[in-house]
Amino acid sequence: MTKDFKSILDMGSERAVADLAVKALEEFPGSFREMLDLCFLEEYPLSIRAARVVQLYCEKYPEAVYPYLDEVVEKTIRSEIKGVRHNFLKIFAEFIDISRINDPGPLLNTCFEWLLTGSLTPAIKIHAMGVIYKLGLHEPALLHELAATIEIIMDESEISMKTCGRKMLKKISQQSAVGKMTKNQEPRTL
Repeated sequence: MTKDFKSILDMGSERAVADLAVKALEEFPGSFREMLDLCFLEEYPLSIRAARVVQLYCEKYPEAVYPYLDEVVEKTIRSEIKGVRHNFLKIFAEFIDISRINDPGPLLNTCFEWLLTGSLTPAIKIHAMGVIYKLGLHEPALLHELAATIEIIMDESEISMKTCGRKMLKKISQQSAVGKMTKNQEPRTL
């Protein structure tokens, strides 16, 4: 099946091609591991295309990544290909139960590092914020650290990063208010 996936991915980077590869995965879900392996070959552009397919597949079937989650986290951290990082950070931030990562510490540290790295794309930074936020829901002190980090980088960031940063600060503020309410008082009933 790997040969078939490669031939599909070699057709181009268009969304229609990615959708075709997702359909092939849906027909042969046991081949998910093969597609993951293509993501981490560090072959440009094949790795990015495969990572996009995995990301689109995980939108529909997030449970597919769970058997490989810790390995995928480790390989995402080590990947030098920005598009691979971006696609997997999106999976972690938006589609999975992040508490299923056995040791989220390395991912958390890397996300903070990537958030502070000026040369990375806004997409990586935005999804890194999302991962940190999700982890912060289980560890509220992280939300304060994330807010402080966003404040630090806002002035030198791209417009998209500033927009997402403001939205994230609002989300953190709302989460902090909810946390204070549940700790200090009972909600009013109407």
